[in-house]
Amino acid sequence: DKTWQWLDATDSWTSSEHIRIPDDKVFGFASDTNTFISRPAADTIAFFHGGSEKVRIDSSGRLLVGTTTYSHSQDNLTVYDASNSIISIKSGGGGGANAYAQIAFKVASEATSWIWKGGASQSATYGGAHAWNFSHNSNAPILFHTNNGSGLSEKLRITPDGKIGIGHHSGSQITHELTIR
Repeated sequence: DKTWQWLDATDSWTSSEHIRIPDDKVFGFASDTNTFISRPAADTIAFFHGGSEKVRIDSSGRLLVGTTTYSHSQDNLTVYDASNSIISIKSGGGGGANAYAQIAFKVASEATSWIWKGGASQSATYGGAHAWNFSHNSNAPILFHTNNGSGLSEKLRITPDGKIGIGHHSGSQITHELTIR
């Protein structure tokens, strides 16, 4: 039995079957016609607000915010704004002494590396209040690069054993530990 049913309790229609709309139509609101969900291309969903597209999930599964195109074919998330783009990662502080906001990086089966910032009550184990932490969980260096006009150039290296190289290009060139008091 294929039925539509009105539910007073939720002020909505329900269906016992899939609901599909024609390709050139949208899911929208009667009193706010410039806010809707559409399908601009095959396997693509777009969310419009105020008459312009704000978010898109494209046919490759990329999430595009503020734009309909991506910068690099490897991008999974692109955020664009004509003046400032900010991505916020916030913690509500419910973690007590170790409340933090973090980004985790993981490649396949390798160990996870982290960047996180602690809150006002962060434990001294993690640098104390408001400390920034970089945790690299593999036996490999942390590198800092800049673009010298002709490509990336390594400027600083921290080796797994704690040595710091500035302007070096190989861990084997770093023979002394840096001590600053």
